[in-house]
Amino acid sequence: MSSSVILNGKTVSVPKDFFDVGVKASFGEDIQANLTTEEFTFILDAYEAIVEWVNDGRSGGVGIFEGIPLVITNTNGTANVSVFKGIIDLQAGTTIQENLKQVQVRIRQNDSLNSLDQLLEPLDYGYLKSLGVISSSDYVNVDYVVNKIDNGLETITTFVTIYLLSKQLADTIKEIGETIAIISGISASGITGPVGGTIYAVAVAVLQIAYAVTLLVLIVDFGIDLFNVLVQPQRTHRGVPLRTLLSKACEYIGYNFETTIEDLENLVYLPSNQNVDEFGLKNVFSKVGTITEGIPNPGDTGYTCPEMFQICRDLFDARFAIVGNTVQFHAENSPYWITQSGWEKPNVLRDVAGRSYRYNTDEIKGSILIQFQTDIADEYTIKNYQGTAFQILTDAKAVSNAANKTIKNLDRVDIPLALGSRKENLNGFEQGLTSIANLFDEIAGVFGGRPNLARRIKNKVGVLEVSNNNHTVPKLLWMSGGRLPSNHRTLFSAKTLWGKYHNYKSFVSNNFGRQRRFVENEVIPFGLNDFVTLLNNSYFRDENGRVGKIVDLEWNMSKDFATISYWLQEIYTNNLQETFIEPT
Repeated sequence: MSSSVILNGKTVSVPKDFFDVGVKASFGEDIQANLTTEEFTFILDAYEAIVEWVNDGRSGGVGIFEGIPLVITNTNGTANVSVFKGIIDLQAGTTIQENLKQVQVRIRQNDSLNSLDQLLEPLDYGYLKSLGVISSSDYVNVDYVVNKIDNGLETITTFVTIYLLSKQLADTIKEIGETIAIISGISASGITGPVGGTIYAVAVAVLQIAYAVTLLVLIVDFGIDLFNVLVQPQRTHRGVPLRTLLSKACEYIGYNFETTIEDLENLVYLPSNQNVDEFGLKNVFSKVGTITEGIPNPGDTGYTCPEMFQICRDLFDARFAIVGNTVQFHAENSPYWITQSGWEKPNVLRDVAGRSYRYNTDEIKGSILIQFQTDIADEYTIKNYQGTAFQILTDAKAVSNAANKTIKNLDRVDIPLALGSRKENLNGFEQGLTSIANLFDEIAGVFGGRPNLARRIKNKVGVLEVSNNNHTVPKLLWMSGGRLPSNHRTLFSAKTLWGKYHNYKSFVSNNFGRQRRFVENEVIPFGLNDFVTLLNNSYFRDENGRVGKIVDLEWNMSKDFATISYWLQEIYTNNLQETFIEPT
């Protein structure tokens, strides 16, 4: 087997002691490897090329803060395979030894989780917006209404006011009717007696009608103004779908984005609202303080791209990987990872020296809590609490001595966002207002007005409901057509997250699927093709078809074996049970 090193498109001498350098691939819970290597020592023409690259930073070149493209290929028989594609990372530490004509550097792999993290680290959504990567066309409408939690005294006062107003309206209409009847009676009976008295009586009646009509118009105008104060208008925020936030960040750093998590299509991130209402004459809204830019505010969790990616990873118990030029994002329990794996672990002798195994008993959690935030500025996040939290308790079924039980530990999945509340129906206050609003709509219609007061009240049903226009915790909303469907808390809640994604952690569910045997430091036959196949997907099946996953791998490129640590699914106890708690 021979190797070639290509530096910035040119083949150069291989590094000093190249074949003695070891490669360690650490997967942990990730799917894709994070590679670490010892320092490479470049000599001869490679040394000259690196020094020239650094020096060019003083004379118009990109210099030390841009990595030098590096490709390492191995030829095995007739196959020429790229073992490594990445950069010489000069910023990570470069030691130049002029007297020996050699330079020590570290390398960084392209298309890896390390590179993804490093590319995302300095980015935030305000910056992406300023570049035009995110624009107003990426925002979606979030219709909402502000409804204070019922205040008894305020409601009684309002109803008394509206009752007096409505009574005056009814009395005025009655007075107009009686006056018209008087005029009609005079006209029907003809003029008898003194003409002046009759004309005077008619004139007085006409003036009474004019006064009553004027009063009626004033009452209707006042009623409309009162409704404008009491009945807050339906408003519209602007939010951004989670999928858009992820895909736009990937687009900026040069990658496509793919996922099998369908919830990303409907989940909308709504930033905190820092905009205040403005009022004009008669204390009527002149400008509502809505969110006009859907990206997170600088003070919101999720404003930086790494924070948003972590939120999504926590939400769906999901993993990222880079395959080609695409960032793949799938739940850990997604079949995608298994179907994309192409490596089968070879069978080895069971008595290989140095091999040991253990069970993953340290991973069991006596309690798992999935929880969204509440928001003291929006009382509905507390009033409509169900769906905000879900707890899973794991314990033994049969116990001989409770004092000797060893199941412990707590796993918290804290989502730093609040769920939204849907306005399900009109409350008693609004129902009362609706019947009175119908009356005002009819009277206003006689004079050519179209206030549509009743419709304004009824149209609130189905939209986001908040107790205060200014909420302080960003919200995560499962939406369809700008509104929250009636079953939005069934479609998306802490309980739903457990059932669809997080139950992969369960030592009971999925046929005790989380129970595993960890095998450590097993030496296996291993070559170039194995390395290339495993690099992007650490899942495998063993010779018996069992699902497993590599955790750590150490390989010297000049050797035909590697040392691996991995797990295999294996049921070692069924003496477990789970209890589920959903606070209301």
